[in-house]
Amino acid sequence: MLYAVTHPTRVASLALVSPAPAAKQERAVYEAALAARNATPELLAQRKALQESGLRAHDIPATINASSGSPSPGYFHEIRRVSVS
Repeated sequence: MLYAVTHPTRVASLALVSPAPAAKQERAVYEAALAARNATPELLAQRKALQESGLRAHDIPATINASSGSPSPGYFHEIRRVSVS
């Protein structure tokens, strides 16, 4: 953001990646909802399978690729509608 403000002619668009509210009083509600979305049985099973696969021990790039949707899908209200390319 600072770069965009400092150099507005060099920035055509921004992608904001944090849906967290700025106001402290709204943050608790947001964090509770995020925690609930991150604790679904499906997501917990995906994380467990990735951890138990041992992939990280021999292929870090593949681990990052495999976990790209796993660590923080709670940010997306409907994770199945998110496309990863």
